[in-house]
Amino acid sequence: MDPDRFDRIAKSLAAPGSRRRVLGGLLGGALGLLGRGRAAADHGCRHPGAACTRGTQCCSRDCRSGTCRCTRTSQCPRPGPDRPCTVAACDKATGRCGFKNKPRGAPCDDGVACTTGDTCDGQGACRPGTPDDDLCTGEQVCASGQGCGCPGGEPDQCGSADDPICVALQTDVEHCGTCATDCTNPAPPNATPACAAGRCAIGACDSGFADCNGQFADGCETNTRRDPRNCGACGNVCPGLGQPGADVFCIDSACTFTCQGNTYDVDNNPANGCERSDDGKNNHTQATAFGLGAKPCQDGASSTSFSGRIVSDSRIHNPTPTGFSFTTGSAPDWFVVRADGGDFCTNDLAATIRTSGGSASGSCYRLTVRSNKQNPLIANVSGSGSASIPGCAGGCYTDGSDVYFTIEKTCNTAVREDVGYTVDFHL
Repeated sequence: MDPDRFDRIAKSLAAPGSRRRVLGGLLGGALGLLGRGRAAADHGCRHPGAACTRGTQCCSRDCRSGTCRCTRTSQCPRPGPDRPCTVAACDKATGRCGFKNKPRGAPCDDGVACTTGDTCDGQGACRPGTPDDDLCTGEQVCASGQGCGCPGGEPDQCGSADDPICVALQTDVEHCGTCATDCTNPAPPNATPACAAGRCAIGACDSGFADCNGQFADGCETNTRRDPRNCGACGNVCPGLGQPGADVFCIDSACTFTCQGNTYDVDNNPANGCERSDDGKNNHTQATAFGLGAKPCQDGASSTSFSGRIVSDSRIHNPTPTGFSFTTGSAPDWFVVRADGGDFCTNDLAATIRTSGGSASGSCYRLTVRSNKQNPLIANVSGSGSASIPGCAGGCYTDGSDVYFTIEKTCNTAVREDVGYTVDFHL
């Protein structure tokens, strides 16, 4: 058979890396037949190189200097498969077996299953022929002098022997670290998986999510648009979270802060929450005015005082306190006294307010006294000072009517204070 044709048939039948086994099997069978015939012919004789004392002991019938000699090349051992470009040779002059190189261009097998047209270089070496990727399976390619394998940069092989898959186990997201590790199945929530140094990792998070715990299994578990402990980014805790009186939210990755009902952020510092509370009388409308009882018209018997606090801030309150003014950031206080009057009374009215805890400049607070016969009597005062209403000498109210006192803040939310007040009055 033509050697090139034999070479092509053997390579097309052999799987990658098995060409030598196929050739060995074919050649071994042929050599076995020759060997059996030769053994029958040479039964009991000695081959060239063996010790001898007479020619009849040697298969070649040639014994020289105590050694069997060769008389023809067929008596010499053939070179092994690792020497495809050499042949056996007999030096008839000396009777010694040796090897000689095949001529340049002679066909040979370089041992690489996916190259075709291998030729000898005339110096005993087999030069690789043309690489043919079609002789490889799966994603493998043929590399001259190396055989079928994965292309550069993808040194690892997965899949089956019949259909190998070339991967880089250190970076392949579907074969990460091992062929069986698929980082995409199941895919981590809210995330794009990746393979880093042979371990499944988070490649990227969906918009509005973050991987704050560093765990691959739960993906990008944190909603940074809604989580006040990770608002906009991992670890960004919204100020005031967990502080007294404060409701803290993360809305669209921005922290928001509100105060609960009658609690106030007077110092405008969310870190300590809504740190001040109203005095709890809940007397912020006329209908809920705090009752001071009934008083006669005599000045001494009716002299009374009451106290309270006006707290203000610039925050949203939830729920909004009854009577709350968004302009001033506060709620007014109302008080009511029953004016009984009496015989020989003038039904006069006087009141003074004293404040503390606020600014001594300006006049951000107001005392208003209302009765059923008199226009409102007003005294304006600073956050730390005193003022009296205009005097009403007589006929200021009707016997058995109600007199109302209102204390309120009048400045806007640029002024945030916790102001205590005391009102002294008589009827």
